[in-house]
Amino acid sequence: MSSQDNPLAKAARKAFDTLKAQFYTPLYTNAFYLMARTAVTSLLGFVFWIVVARLYPSSEVGLSSALWAGAGLCGMFSGLGFGIGLIRFLPSEEDKPGMINTCTTLIPCLSLTIALIFIAGLGVWSPALLFLRQNIALLASFLVFIAASSFLGMQNMVFVALRNARLSMLQQGAIAGLKIALAAILVSLGVLGLFSSHTIAIAVGAIAASFLLMRVQPGYRPRIVIKKKVVNQMTHFSLGNYLADGIGNIPTYVMPLIIIGILGAESTAYFRIAFAIAALLFTLPYAICTSLFVEGSHEPERFRSNLITASKLIFPFLIGAITLIFLFGDKLLLLFGGEYSRNSLHLLWLLSLSSIPLAVNEIYVVLKRVQLAIRPMLYLYLAITALTLGLSYPLIAEIGLTGVGIGWVAGQGVVALVVGGMMVR
Repeated sequence: MSSQDNPLAKAARKAFDTLKAQFYTPLYTNAFYLMARTAVTSLLGFVFWIVVARLYPSSEVGLSSALWAGAGLCGMFSGLGFGIGLIRFLPSEEDKPGMINTCTTLIPCLSLTIALIFIAGLGVWSPALLFLRQNIALLASFLVFIAASSFLGMQNMVFVALRNARLSMLQQGAIAGLKIALAAILVSLGVLGLFSSHTIAIAVGAIAASFLLMRVQPGYRPRIVIKKKVVNQMTHFSLGNYLADGIGNIPTYVMPLIIIGILGAESTAYFRIAFAIAALLFTLPYAICTSLFVEGSHEPERFRSNLITASKLIFPFLIGAITLIFLFGDKLLLLFGGEYSRNSLHLLWLLSLSSIPLAVNEIYVVLKRVQLAIRPMLYLYLAITALTLGLSYPLIAEIGLTGVGIGWVAGQGVVALVVGGMMVR
């Protein structure tokens, strides 16, 4: 019997052709590049943290992590949800350059304003970071980091909205590689060098992305402009998403500040490494759901079938990845040093488990975004944040970092049971 007549060979060819055809659909192409972007940046992020853990004392790693958390908190509150708004409205917008420039002007300006408020109130919400006011160079790096990050964030969402996530992948990969080199070069500067490695890399990446956008979007030139029509068009939808995302991201940014205040800088470093590894598992549902949202904005009539297909990809992958982390997590943490393997393992296990309910919750969120239903998203993220922080805060003082993991799993898990049941019905 020839290979052409072999039933197994025919089935294999058919499966391959089906997989190939699916890969070239916009849902899979965009999702693939989003996942590839995450894979590249995560791999280089591993290298970055290995270099940092070997070159810098854990106290400096902890302080820098707290600074990044504070900067991320400022960026989160300044986003106004315009990144999500770009995905929803840019595909159908006639004046695409005007919408892009409005977002890349308004959001960085707002982020700097919020950063100044954050710095002024450090004595109230994070006394451990008061040293930021006493170092002019570090303060300048902090402000540049926030402005450049918000500008870069808008650019990335433009790439995704234009179904060109490949450019976002290349940009983020280059930035991640530059961070590693700068962290090694600037090691003699301590916390300033470690934090500034991110600042310089992101600023360079934002400048490079402007040139890329000029090539992929006809008529686009970077300009400082705010168009009232664009703001009015995006405000209702974007502000609702901004509030929902802001509430949902609070645990990620607030947790390092809580840990450094209760357990100290070293424990903050242990949390940061465990979360960096667990975040690899979070990237698949985030990437797939972002791609689902893009396709739902371009072709809403195909959303249900895309949603079912995406779910079949997400959960088997997560189950396999969690199994590997439980089996080899301690060995993986040894790459960062023995102290991380001893102090981060249990937290890593719990954070990785939270990826399953997180995926359920993100699928529900993207469904509501396509439906332009903001209120259910607000309730979901509010419940997750309240449960996560409400359980973690008292447990940290009692059982240390393991309390963070318990709060994280419970916050995602309880809400997933509710919304999962709603989606099944």
